[in-house]
Amino acid sequence: MVVFVAALSNSLNAQTKKDSKDSTKTVIIFNSGSTATQKNSYTDFKGIIKVDPLAFISGKIPVSYERKFSDLFSVQLSAGLTSKNYLQNVIADADVNTKVDFNTAGLPNGYQDETDVLYKYDHRTAKLGYMFSIQPRVYISEEALEGSYFALGFNKLRFNYSTPGLVENTSSPTFTGATKKEYENVTSLMVYFGNQRLYDRLSLEYFTGLGVRSAKGEKYMAGNSSSGFYEAMTPYKKKGALTFELSIKLGFQL
Repeated sequence: MVVFVAALSNSLNAQTKKDSKDSTKTVIIFNSGSTATQKNSYTDFKGIIKVDPLAFISGKIPVSYERKFSDLFSVQLSAGLTSKNYLQNVIADADVNTKVDFNTAGLPNGYQDETDVLYKYDHRTAKLGYMFSIQPRVYISEEALEGSYFALGFNKLRFNYSTPGLVENTSSPTFTGATKKEYENVTSLMVYFGNQRLYDRLSLEYFTGLGVRSAKGEKYMAGNSSSGFYEAMTPYKKKGALTFELSIKLGFQL
């Protein structure tokens, strides 16, 4: 009897140890599975396509795509259209326009331009142009594509305009001439800091940027001079100046 009880006791102890071991394994597998499932909901996507609902204020209509290349690094490409720059229009109306260097070598003595100044639309019309930018990013708080990041950005924008030609008559010049095409090319190099949050297939990003921009273009100029009426397409450029960006992006994970 003693032998039987001892054998039964050893059997029960062995079974208890086995059950305890199996239970521990089950918990580990459950926790591991739970963590993996939660991660799949947010970080398994390799790319995000985005729009910027506030960019139209500065004449931009971009679509962006950000692609993850490692846990820390991604690249965002943007392309789109340009249109009327409302922000520059406000600056022009406030008479604090950026200094512009016009190529005045061919202008006659006493010449006075009577057309719209840059970024004003009394007679000028904004036409569609194009834009392109590239932005390498390094994420510093979480795994890309989520969390805070620093980025460098190179931006290239082409703005197109048209304005009616100025026609001289006996009373005063009128804007009834043939349409003249104007343009401005803007290049900027920026440093960005932002944060991107991922949700179920959606994303929200907010960012700010500081950098240097330069511009060059061609403006229609016409008016009277000491030698009579004069008109010409006149090249101009703007020296590098500080520029600032602040906006948000809404995205969809792919």
